[in-house]
Amino acid sequence: MQDTLTLERLSGACPEQLALIRAEWPDGIPLTRESAERASALHLNFDWAAGHLLPAQALDEYRIARDQALADYNRVLAQAWADYDRSRESQARADYDRILVQAWDDYERACAQALADYDRSRAQALLRLLVAQNELPAPPPQPRSENNEDSMCLAGHFPRRPTMDMRDFRDAKRRREVRLRGRTLLDGRGG
Repeated sequence: MQDTLTLERLSGACPEQLALIRAEWPDGIPLTRESAERASALHLNFDWAAGHLLPAQALDEYRIARDQALADYNRVLAQAWADYDRSRESQARADYDRILVQAWDDYERACAQALADYDRSRAQALLRLLVAQNELPAPPPQPRSENNEDSMCLAGHFPRRPTMDMRDFRDAKRRREVRLRGRTLLDGRGG
């Protein structure tokens, strides 16, 4: 018999998350690698689940695994950013636009892959700890309050995506391009 996380244990989750879970797993979530992968693809709120389903020691282990996945994610982003900057700065002006677009696409692909790896790592850590704790009785439900950030729904609040806000980057990129075009026009080389 396969271990399953019943829908009753998820009481207190936000309605949007519960609707996703019920649509995907109407009889409860089987505690399998495939379910963890699917939960990651659905962007389920692993931090809420860990905080409400795991006892303190297992929650600490989950947070360690999550923090390691976040560190890996940030390392990949930093490397992608450095590669992007090197590509952008090392090319001749004639190739600038073509190289910039390619570098940006590479950066976005690296970020998407790192984010998927981060989410997958969190899902697998939660799965491993839930399987290990499945023999224990469920922890008592946590009270929900308006100011409790754990009670907030995924929509608009979770998961917190690490580090950079892409709008800030794109705004900075546009300002840099405008400055470069302005310089080109002022010194007579542009058009």
